[in-house]
Amino acid sequence: MQNLINSLNKFHTFENDYYFTILEGDNFLIDIDKRLKFFEPTAELRKFMLLNEIKNNSKISQSNLSKRVNVVPAMINKYIKELQAKKEIELRGKNNKTTRYYLTKKGLYRKQQYLFDYINEILILYKEIKREIKIKLLKIYKDCLNKKILLYGGNEICEMILNINKELNYNIIGVVDKNAENIKDRFNEIKIYNTSKISELKFDVLIITSITNSKEIYNNLKWLNKKIIIFAKV
Repeated sequence: MQNLINSLNKFHTFENDYYFTILEGDNFLIDIDKRLKFFEPTAELRKFMLLNEIKNNSKISQSNLSKRVNVVPAMINKYIKELQAKKEIELRGKNNKTTRYYLTKKGLYRKQQYLFDYINEILILYKEIKREIKIKLLKIYKDCLNKKILLYGGNEICEMILNINKELNYNIIGVVDKNAENIKDRFNEIKIYNTSKISELKFDVLIITSITNSKEIYNNLKWLNKKIIIFAKV
């Protein structure tokens, strides 16, 4: 684990905050099915989750493991037998009430390897998304050249744009968001304004970073008579 943290420490981009959150806590996989809508968890990810739960609580029952990993009890039993056969976990106790699960050295190593693979795949996906966002930013280069730019929506896309802009050097003067007070800690190097202040700001181009509500936002802001770009449609 420490080797992974040390390797990530070599980089100084905002995305590391997310990965350090993963590394610092042991409960990051609990609600993975709720967060992932387009990526179905694999058997390997389920085993990773199971090992993680056992490490956190050796007294956990198969019933609770089933709920935490979000698979039927029969599948939990199958995974446990498989991990036992590989000597990655061991069971202690005389009956179901006294049964305890423990990770062996092989199990701890397997859990760490799963974590490396998990984060590596996230990084690959992140880099692909980052590349696509950079391409979109380059497409609007002429609209942004020598212009004061305001971003509308302090979301993840906004964070990526600000990160990539370290290479492009567009003149981004701030971020507007209806929850300005709640997100100001996420953006240490840029000014955050409440949406109620937008008419007071001096800017030339407004980039809407929202994906789901972009059209509605655009229609509500047409009165500004400014260049408005919906980033999702670039």
